[in-house]
Amino acid sequence: MKKYLLLFTSLIISTFVFAQQGKVRLGMNFGYSYRTAELAGNIPNDLKSYAEDLKSGTTLDFNLGYNVKEIWGLGVTFSQFHSKNSITSDNLQFFDISGNQIRNTSDNIKITFIAPEFYSILPIGGNEKHLFLGSVSIGYLGYNNKSTIGNASVDFEGSTVGFGVNLGYEFKITPIIAIGANAGFITGSLSEFKISGGGESRTISVEDATLGAQERENLSRINLSFGLKFYL
Repeated sequence: MKKYLLLFTSLIISTFVFAQQGKVRLGMNFGYSYRTAELAGNIPNDLKSYAEDLKSGTTLDFNLGYNVKEIWGLGVTFSQFHSKNSITSDNLQFFDISGNQIRNTSDNIKITFIAPEFYSILPIGGNEKHLFLGSVSIGYLGYNNKSTIGNASVDFEGSTVGFGVNLGYEFKITPIIAIGANAGFITGSLSEFKISGGGESRTISVEDATLGAQERENLSRINLSFGLKFYL
């Protein structure tokens, strides 16, 4: 993950160094995100509501682009989904290896998308203050869940290739500042996890005899966000 953040930072620096005035687009957005995958059929009834709540979260997005031409450009995008939940109940049907009932569990999930991006900008009705934007991207999609089951901490990690599309509207308040709204979709799925806990770690693949293709982790989500854009 650190190497991707380093690459993102390097791209930001190089873009500003070589950019011409007004060619650089820097965007920051925050909003609502919803994971579209259906819940697994083997989730206990007592946890279905808990798991459903984890599908909703926030999205924090950053975009950096360079307008190669007036109506299109190239850049890099960063989008992170975050959701967390916890439950304590005497009705949980979890037991440790000694047969003791586990009455609490929690999850803290982050799904991070970092990718190069192609985007298009079109004035609406010839008005340069009202802009329609569309983009497509493909890159790194990473999953991290810091979970607790009873008194035990367990981390789930994995990464895959992700695909993203985004549509947006912007209104230019000044020649260099705009506000806007965005709707996006990011998709990808994990074929294996690295599970760490108790000083040990192991990788579980969907090809393992204990798992099936239906256990592949679907990371797809819809983003609805609002934010600021700067044209520098």
